[in-house]
Amino acid sequence: MTRMTPRGARRASSESGVILIWATLTMMMVAGVILAATDDLKAVDQVTKGEFTARGQSQQVAMAGLVDAYAWFRRQPTQPVEGFWPELDLDSEPVVNETENPNLGLVRTFEISPSIWARYEVRRGTDAESYTDSNQNGIYDAGESFTDTSGDGKWSPGLGTRDVSAERGQPDGTVWEVVSVATVFRRSRADMPLGMGPNRRLARGAMSAEIRRLAVNPPAAAAICCKNGGDVSLGNRARVRAGSTAIAYSESSGSPSTSGAEVMAARTSVPNYNGALDAVFGVNWTELKSMADLSTADGATGMPKRVPNYSLIVVGDSVTFDSTKPLAGMGILVIEGDCTIEAGSNSFFSGMLYVKGNLTVRAPAFIRGTVICEGDVDMRGTGGDYVEIEHDDGILDALLAKMGQYRWSKAPFKPRPRLTDGRPSELSESRRRLGGADYAGGLGVTDITSDKGTLDPNAGDDKYGGEIPKGFVPGPLIDTIDGLLTDNADTLTKQQKEDLHDAIDKLKLAESYMARDPRFERPAIRQVKKAVKLIRDVVEDTGVSGEQFINTLDNGPSTLYPQMVGMVQQLIDNSQADSDKIDNANTELTNAQTKMQLGRDRHAAGNDVGSLDAYDQAAGKLLNALNALK
Repeated sequence: MTRMTPRGARRASSESGVILIWATLTMMMVAGVILAATDDLKAVDQVTKGEFTARGQSQQVAMAGLVDAYAWFRRQPTQPVEGFWPELDLDSEPVVNETENPNLGLVRTFEISPSIWARYEVRRGTDAESYTDSNQNGIYDAGESFTDTSGDGKWSPGLGTRDVSAERGQPDGTVWEVVSVATVFRRSRADMPLGMGPNRRLARGAMSAEIRRLAVNPPAAAAICCKNGGDVSLGNRARVRAGSTAIAYSESSGSPSTSGAEVMAARTSVPNYNGALDAVFGVNWTELKSMADLSTADGATGMPKRVPNYSLIVVGDSVTFDSTKPLAGMGILVIEGDCTIEAGSNSFFSGMLYVKGNLTVRAPAFIRGTVICEGDVDMRGTGGDYVEIEHDDGILDALLAKMGQYRWSKAPFKPRPRLTDGRPSELSESRRRLGGADYAGGLGVTDITSDKGTLDPNAGDDKYGGEIPKGFVPGPLIDTIDGLLTDNADTLTKQQKEDLHDAIDKLKLAESYMARDPRFERPAIRQVKKAVKLIRDVVEDTGVSGEQFINTLDNGPSTLYPQMVGMVQQLIDNSQADSDKIDNANTELTNAQTKMQLGRDRHAAGNDVGSLDAYDQAAGKLLNALNALK
């Protein structure tokens, strides 16, 4: 056995102490890292939670703007409203305080919680520029001719809160599109305006809706309006009263059967009779349901016991009224199915009853106003009780006076972002990322300092001190890819088709970024790079599948690679990069065109494999050009 000397024992003890010290320091360092990481994660979680909450609040604030605008339209003394002009006059008696900025529209700023402020703007809008609808699809398509009223070189859609009655085929002032844009700010400094310094914007959102005055245009001023005269059957103890016309029906549709009934006015056939719902109310079923005070698809349980006074009820089903639930109240009742009023119901209703299906009424029942039915009408008394229909203009006038104010005709929705030519973007990803806020009328909220100067919300499109960006429009390349997919549907694989569709989505997203703000150049370039890589993969995988596909690559200005060159050139022309980066990008773009010429030459020489290889290299040069801009 070896005995440890005192010196050896001291050395061992010293080494143990050093190890213990290092272990302690290591544990302290690890604990510090863990604590720091925990704090970081907590901070990230708090920031994420705050941003999520702010985004939700911004949509709620935007909705508050819609409600405020809706109330403004309804309380105007002159109806329909001919212009959106909220007023501010603090010196008048009484004070008029409808907005903070009458030059913009309806504007409100308020505190949500300590240091968190919100602002909504419902701005007066502008009408869409006129265009020639070449394909008659009802919307503007890229390439169609238009009148450039704004002088910005692109078609401008209708923006902001504006009268869209003419677009809906209605009289002026009848239908308004309302757009509300909201911003949520953190206000750390009360002495500084929102959006400046530490008072940064947390979130932005937009909501849009359509409001419409309820229009009621019966096909005739009569107690009963029925599509076909031969479908009307009035039996014993059925009584119809009117000042002029008791029963109105289509010309040459037969005559009503009124044996035993008391018809106390004329029975009149009406030329061009139209009792369809869109003719009577000026909207379709979906729109009318959105305007209703109550809309239900269940006629058995959804129909209230009484129609609330001056209300619009729409039932997307058949309805039966009986003694436990008679037809009662005063308003407008629209039934999509059949309407049956059973014997003994003791129904008493004032207003308009519109029935798309068949109407069957048994006594006792009394309806004042008018009845419009698209199907059969069968009315007759029972015992000593009568069924009575009395045309009453006074009732109808009172209904329109009370109910003819503006109503929601489209449920509030988030407006879609728009592309640089004014077309709405169908790309859900761009709507999710961009939120649509900056496309809903192009509304700014406050001054925001940038490296380009100050963005003035009142400056319109000229945000850059006179420099209007040229824009980025990959639409021609997208059309080319669409054509490639169509022309080569039998030769492209499923993966190649998916890649090309994905490339289109990337290009649309890039366009959305640039349409929102040209300063979003980098995320736009990232999406274009992804699109070019996808197209490159498709070309690489194609091989020499045939002359048709080779010719789609570079056989004129509208083929794939020339369109890609033009798209990259647009990004270079619009780039905010420094001159050296732009020069490098242009050099790589020239190299790409050189490779394309090599591809043409090889194809002409019958070397399709070498031709595709040259185009693959050209795609690489295009990617280099995009990388040079970053």
